[in-house]
Amino acid sequence: MAEITEECGIFAAFSLNADEDVVPFVYNGLFSLQHRGQEAAGVALLSNGSIEVYKGLGLVNQALREIEGKSPTSNMVLGHVRCSSSGERSVVNVQPFVGHTAHGDIAIANNGNLVNSRNLREDLTKRGTLLQTRTDAELILASIAKNSRLDMQSAISQAVSQTVGAYSFVLMDSNSFYALRDPQGMKPLCVGRLADIYMISSESCAFENCGAEFLFEIDPGELVIINQEGIQRQNVLSIEDPALCVFEYIYLARPDSILAGKSVHQIRRALGRELGREKPLDADLVMAAPESGTSAALGLASELGLPFDIGLVKNRYVGRTFIRPDQKTRQNALRLKLTPIAPVLKDKKVILVDDSIVRGNTSRKTVKLLREGGAKEVAVYIASPPFKHPCFYGVDATNPKDLIANSLSKEEIRQAIGADILEFLSLEGLYRAIGVSAQEICSGCFSGKYPTVIDI
Repeated sequence: MAEITEECGIFAAFSLNADEDVVPFVYNGLFSLQHRGQEAAGVALLSNGSIEVYKGLGLVNQALREIEGKSPTSNMVLGHVRCSSSGERSVVNVQPFVGHTAHGDIAIANNGNLVNSRNLREDLTKRGTLLQTRTDAELILASIAKNSRLDMQSAISQAVSQTVGAYSFVLMDSNSFYALRDPQGMKPLCVGRLADIYMISSESCAFENCGAEFLFEIDPGELVIINQEGIQRQNVLSIEDPALCVFEYIYLARPDSILAGKSVHQIRRALGRELGREKPLDADLVMAAPESGTSAALGLASELGLPFDIGLVKNRYVGRTFIRPDQKTRQNALRLKLTPIAPVLKDKKVILVDDSIVRGNTSRKTVKLLREGGAKEVAVYIASPPFKHPCFYGVDATNPKDLIANSLSKEEIRQAIGADILEFLSLEGLYRAIGVSAQEICSGCFSGKYPTVIDI
């Protein structure tokens, strides 16, 4: 049985003032990260020396109704939003998890996917460890707990020395937060501050929504400890070649976030400009596939000197279809998601810009809607290369059979989605737009070259 692969968001807050309540900040932070996971949410908070957990299925306001009703207070809170790519919906797998260990109670929230989880699980079960879920977060927590003779920092270092893959996790005990990124920095994690409150987030956008200052991104292989003494930073893993997930820039992150010192919005505009340079085309207007294609569409329109307009209206009460847990649910959501604006589209040659094509369902539906709205010709421009290869590090695309570009040529994809023209950004253009080399980012979903050995 496979491990559960997850793309998630983490937000934690710690106040140096023991009487200050940070629950509202974590609640707001999770709302800011809702785009990273819409299946479930949970929080763990310190209360009278012990850790209480509230969790549930659905969006943040649905999953955390209990915490709204009870209104607990705490100066130390760890939160998590989750999207499982396995399609398994169970509150048992919702993070944070709490373990009762020799170090005391420990809560963990993780983002990413280990590629040696099978070996880790086998080793732990042979040692008699009882595991209740199939999540990597529980494996990491159990690996730390088995090092009971070591202090917490050493136990963490020893545990992660055995892990391979993508992870950004935050641990919480009764005194401290411990935040760590994998040695290649595949998943983002950063630190902010508002007066006496330190915050840890998967994305910097959440700090702005909490009125906090963005301090720094946690480095690959770096352990950050936050407690009453302030912040301690130290490298506990040998830093390898950086390999931030390229899909963070393309789709996953919010456009107002900063990743590796770069503005996500500006990177996406650069992707669109690069696409315009590579594939110039005359048209009546450029439009975006709402809303992930907006920044790239602005860049493309600017490069080609074409007007940018809104041709589709998105129903904001329908979640992001890409991270829906199963195919049937995704397809049902697509029917409610978009509405064409006929006066904008009628008899027009349209360039539709989107961030990527993964399964092809959204593109097919969108092209059909544009034609129903009166578009004379539809050119689909994708601001990334063909997504040909599975992702093993957390993005919901682990089965090659689900990837339309894995089995179809560009022309076959064009026909499948019903477009008149289909163009992709080249891999080299992707690197130029982001300003990195192939060795400085994880682009395995496009290139088939992965930054770690895959052992799943």
